[in-house]
Amino acid sequence: MRLAVLIALLTLALPRATLEQLTQMTYHHATHVATICDRHPESCRAAQQEAKKAGLMMARVAGKAADHVESAALVVLANLERSFSFTEPDRGTLSDEDLLPRWRGE
Repeated sequence: MRLAVLIALLTLALPRATLEQLTQMTYHHATHVATICDRHPESCRAAQQEAKKAGLMMARVAGKAADHVESAALVVLANLERSFSFTEPDRGTLSDEDLLPRWRGE
């Protein structure tokens, strides 16, 4: 935001002819970049094919990573459920007196 304000202030200080030259130069460069496929169709097609291959490879890698993360999360959840399970069988190590809560005033 600050940069935009600074650029706006600087452009106000420039002479009109310089601003027109900057505008024309910017338009020329933008047009040059936008029409590169018209000027070099073979290179553009090759780049598009490589981009498609890279996209497919990234999709495969992302899918494998998602599967790995999902399986790891399921293992963690299973371990957490086992750790905090309240349904463990009674081992018979507590006496009736141990099971009486003292905080009830008994």
